[in-house]
Amino acid sequence: MCSRGLGTILLLWICACGGSDNPTGAGGDPPSVVGTYQLRSVNDGDLPAPFIEEGQRFVEVTQGTLVLRADRSFEHTLGLRVTEGGQVSTQSRVTTGGWEPSRDNLFLVPEGCGCSDLVAVLVDRLVLDECQTGNSLEYVR
Repeated sequence: MCSRGLGTILLLWICACGGSDNPTGAGGDPPSVVGTYQLRSVNDGDLPAPFIEEGQRFVEVTQGTLVLRADRSFEHTLGLRVTEGGQVSTQSRVTTGGWEPSRDNLFLVPEGCGCSDLVAVLVDRLVLDECQTGNSLEYVR
């Protein structure tokens, strides 16, 4: 995932700022966020949604799934439509790693990257905010 080209662009939204080590849940147990979530919106817009625009390259998110496991691992899959120079291609990007609770938030730590995504845990949804591109991804169970 931490490679050049589109991987580098995607790294920008995967790598976010900040962190805290204060666990949520009794005795540091994983909170009740374990489960599978479907992407509902990007920046409060319906899917497909604009995600990255860089020169002649335009990337849209068409679908997404975030799986949080009890062992504190995660799998994040995004369906992407990439338009570059009039050519359109579809891609699937899968990111795996670990997650850590922090008060009312989670931090996703992708494998092979020294960074983390901030995920706000709300009553009925998760909101993944990343600071590099300013995109906000909303997931529901």
